[in-house]
Amino acid sequence: MERPAPGTAATAADAEQAPQRLAVVTGGNRGVGLEVCRQLADQGVTVILTARDDKRGKDAVESIRRESNLSNIVFHQLDVQDDTSVASLVQYIENSYGKLDILVNNAAVIGVAADEEGLKALNIDTETWEQPVCSKMCSRTPMM
Repeated sequence: MERPAPGTAATAADAEQAPQRLAVVTGGNRGVGLEVCRQLADQGVTVILTARDDKRGKDAVESIRRESNLSNIVFHQLDVQDDTSVASLVQYIENSYGKLDILVNNAAVIGVAADEEGLKALNIDTETWEQPVCSKMCSRTPMM
């Protein structure tokens, strides 16, 4: 489709041929993310609702479709901390839509990055600092 020249008004025909807007919402299966998905879809945006858990993501899409009678919302599994998962979503978007207009980064990533050298400089023992409750959330990352 040809776009109107800069400074000229778009016609109704141009608007009809314009590609649909596409949004990805990470962490879209509940809470704020779910409502963002619903609101975008209600505005005519095609929404890819993403979640780490397949069942929860698919259930969220079905819930929106059923309650709001919206069909312009789909699910794609995504773990934002997994490069393979991210690459899979990118490939899906490229193959199915060819573009992305809106990204809502709502995925909750909980964690602490500890600078081991920084802790040592403060005379803090890294083994003592890293408590068992933190062990699943923390990663020791050299700070640059």
